[in-house]
Amino acid sequence: MMKKLYILFSILIITTTCLSQSCLPEGIEFTTQEQIDNFQANYPDCSKILGTVNIGAINNDTSDINNLIGLNSIEVIGGALRIDDTDNLQNLDGLESLDSISNSLIIGSDWIRGTSPNESLSNIDGLSGLSYVGSSVSIKYNPLLENLDGLSGLSFDGSSVYSVYIEYNPLLENLDGLISITSIEGGLYIRDNSNLTDLNGLNNLSSIGGRLYISSNSNLTDLNGLNNLTTIGERLFIRFNHNLTDLNGLNNLISIDNNLWISGNDNLTNLNGLNNLSSIGGGVYGGHLYIWQNSNLTDLNGLNNLTTIGGTLSIIENDNLTALNGFNNLLSIEGYLSIYDNNSLSECEIQSICAYLENPNGSVYISDNAVGCNSVAEVENACNPVGINENTLFSNVSIYPNPSNGLINIDLGSLKDVSIKVLSVRGQLIYYKKNIDTPIYQFELDAAPGIYILELSAEGEKQQFKLVKN
Repeated sequence: MMKKLYILFSILIITTTCLSQSCLPEGIEFTTQEQIDNFQANYPDCSKILGTVNIGAINNDTSDINNLIGLNSIEVIGGALRIDDTDNLQNLDGLESLDSISNSLIIGSDWIRGTSPNESLSNIDGLSGLSYVGSSVSIKYNPLLENLDGLSGLSFDGSSVYSVYIEYNPLLENLDGLISITSIEGGLYIRDNSNLTDLNGLNNLSSIGGRLYISSNSNLTDLNGLNNLTTIGERLFIRFNHNLTDLNGLNNLISIDNNLWISGNDNLTNLNGLNNLSSIGGGVYGGHLYIWQNSNLTDLNGLNNLTTIGGTLSIIENDNLTALNGFNNLLSIEGYLSIYDNNSLSECEIQSICAYLENPNGSVYISDNAVGCNSVAEVENACNPVGINENTLFSNVSIYPNPSNGLINIDLGSLKDVSIKVLSVRGQLIYYKKNIDTPIYQFELDAAPGIYILELSAEGEKQQFKLVKN
């Protein structure tokens, strides 16, 4: 009988203890320092909060919260932890006992509340005991935050944290606190961190199931830190990183299942770093390649192993790009083709582009580039240059200068009674002269800059040559 009573009493004690440790299924909001200071008195033995914890002004105009010491008993949060809109909170000391968060960790604003900065927060070391977050980690709008070291104990293995947002932290110097990331099921967003110079801290990251955004990090000079990344399940955006000069750091990236967007990187001179990328697209989202508004980009040679683009290819407003070398091994473009407003681009007649023009998979827009790549007709003509099957009668003819500014010389050698026609690539007659017997004939081509066809006739035979006017 005594044994049964002892067992019953033990069960009662254990049940009571468990109930006392689990609390607040509806969650709790802390808007004042007094609420934090009184937490353990108001909720004794509450170490596991079942709901969401909000810390900050929330719907109030201001919050006087300056420390979290009163929360040092919290070990588990069953919902999310949100800390935002605090003016006086300098660190997260007091949260050292926190081991797991079942939902998201949000420090700073999120998309629900808009911009709600933690004005004085300079470090998050108080989270050093945190090992698990069940959804996303969002660190946004913390103007004094210098590092993420407090996240170094957090497991990022693809089974816990879904997405990571590191955005609008102007004094953030490094990502060392993310060193335990090996894979991310969702996306990784690194945006508007103006003091960040590289991505070291992401060195163990091998795959991203969703999107990778690297945008508006004004002092980022390279992408070192992503050296082990091999696959991206959705999109890769590299945009408005004004000091980025190349893409070294992405050297092991093999495939992107959705779009690759490289735009607005003012000092990017080449695409070195993408040398192992073989495919863009192939997933459920298609796959487009946009190279747009990179004013100092001079070549595309870093794409020399790219073989397939599952969607559109767009090359737009890259002022110093001169040629499309880099697409030499490209076998297929499954969407439309846009090449325009590249002021220096004159060489577009590479095999992959020529093959696409013969059998396009969509609309083609080629315009407002340099002479030679200024229209679909110019590129088609360059792809199929006249004069390939040379007639031996005209083998000693030379045309100079070519390209020219309009004044053209033709060395006819010993040919007599020669007729000359200049045609546009659409076949329109631009210039005609017959009965020429002089060894060197000179004329002014009064026509717009572009590619033309010079046709010579003599002794009943004809030969065509490509003529370029600047």
